[in-house]
Amino acid sequence: MTVIGSIDFIVGEKIVTLNKGDVISLEGNVIHELKATEKSVVRLSLHKGDTVARVNAVLKL
Repeated sequence: MTVIGSIDFIVGEKIVTLNKGDVISLEGNVIHELKATEKSVVRLSLHKGDTVARVNAVLKL
């Protein structure tokens, strides 16, 4: 979750810009990178047993 600022979230050739309040999720073992485009704070949550379906369900609340 981007708490403050803006970042580019990169997976392969795809770049997604995340701004304050935006959330993204990935399957395990996906190579990715983050690049802050301004001063930013990002909250990272990891859970070995988590699933994309569960996170998507939470985001629909």
